[in-house]
Amino acid sequence: MSKNVKYCESCGAKNKTNAKFCDDCGKPFDKPEKTAGDKPSRVSEGVGLEVVSLVSSILGFTCFPVIGLIVAIITGLMSPNPKENKYAKAGITIGSLGLIVPTIILSFLGIIFGALEGTDDLIWMLVMGIIFLILSGVGLFFFIKWMRKPTA
Repeated sequence: MSKNVKYCESCGAKNKTNAKFCDDCGKPFDKPEKTAGDKPSRVSEGVGLEVVSLVSSILGFTCFPVIGLIVAIITGLMSPNPKENKYAKAGITIGSLGLIVPTIILSFLGIIFGALEGTDDLIWMLVMGIIFLILSGVGLFFFIKWMRKPTA
């Protein structure tokens, strides 16, 4: 007689062996409860950030120039494995180069126009051009360093 009976772990009620739910409390028998050691879902791991990174980098060239590129870099780096995911890597690359290359070009233009005119009105272009060229060089250095870093 005890072979045809199983007890509910939640309320202790007797149930038939083939029952899928407890007759008393309704708890399912076949589904194990999640424990703290269970692997988190892919959504909580940051999946989706890679796609946001890629889309933001594309929007950074079309609609939202600076903001889109910065969002692309940040969301790409926040993803679980940015160097192994092609979308995150593309978003970071496009975002970084989209910020660095135009800054270098504008820096050179500022240096050229500031140096050629030599007037007090345009000397700020020379100074700002040099500052932004240095910042672009630092950004390019760290981008290349990140790209060459081996994956974990």
